[in-house]
Amino acid sequence: MPDPLFEVNAWTGFLDAFVHLGDGTTRMKGLPTSVVALLVSEACNIGLAPVVNPAHEALTRARLVHVDQYCLRACTIAAANARLIAAQARSLSCSSGAMGCSPPWTACGSSSPSEP
Repeated sequence: MPDPLFEVNAWTGFLDAFVHLGDGTTRMKGLPTSVVALLVSEACNIGLAPVVNPAHEALTRARLVHVDQYCLRACTIAAANARLIAAQARSLSCSSGAMGCSPPWTACGSSSPSEP
């Protein structure tokens, strides 16, 4: 389930919007992995237990709780959403026939992001 989020991040950089409350420039090692785990756990309403992995620093319970408290805030979620919306707007303008521009999902042979 997390793979599509990492792929969308490659197109949009939306995970870069999740910055630490104390210092907006601080980047923890593995922060995108922690954020994706939290987004999946919240979107699927499964809690933290299924995404915790003590063998990976970015997925320890302590790290996920910290990232949840200090990085997943209304303002960072809004900033990430704005990046997604901007990327969607660019892809729509690309699909309308702009020269040299094609939405990222066309490389997979699909004509729209909702088609398999």
